[in-house]
Amino acid sequence: MLKKLKEKAGYISIETVVIAGLMIGLGAYAISQFYAVGQAATEAGITNVSKILDVGITQQ
Repeated sequence: MLKKLKEKAGYISIETVVIAGLMIGLGAYAISQFYAVGQAATEAGITNVSKILDVGITQQ
């Protein structure tokens, strides 16, 4: 019965499902890390701009 199932066109092996799951998980992790790093860089940039604006205001 398993042999007949493997010969069908719609059969997907368990290895394929596991690898696909790992790839999806790895991709989700990479996107979350990318977002976190981008958020930190944005906050650092905004802080630097605020410092420059504060210096400009106090010198006038």
